[in-house]
Amino acid sequence: MEDHACLTLIQNSFPRLTDVEKKVAAYLLANGEKVVYMTVSELAEATGVAPSGIIRFCKKVGYAGYSDLKISLARSVVPGENRLLPAVDGNDSDADVLTRYSPAASTHCTTP
Repeated sequence: MEDHACLTLIQNSFPRLTDVEKKVAAYLLANGEKVVYMTVSELAEATGVAPSGIIRFCKKVGYAGYSDLKISLARSVVPGENRLLPAVDGNDSDADVLTRYSPAASTHCTTP
């Protein structure tokens, strides 16, 4: 799937959305990086739209539901989501692997 498919789909759907749905779309387009970590209730509160309105929006733009939209949105806005990761070498220590795949986790890892 194209990296920005979700954002493009939302932008292309904009003209046929209701005013309430446009509020959701505008928030998603402006705050995609935040939305991928939000629950439907949090998004509803942030947009002033009922949770059921969020679900209707998701379905109207072509997703099965909110989770489906968030997965697609994450592919659009989270950097490196689709990149290949480096191979693990059999000689790599646990700390090496953690450093390579999760730099933040490596600060909590100590080698014996």
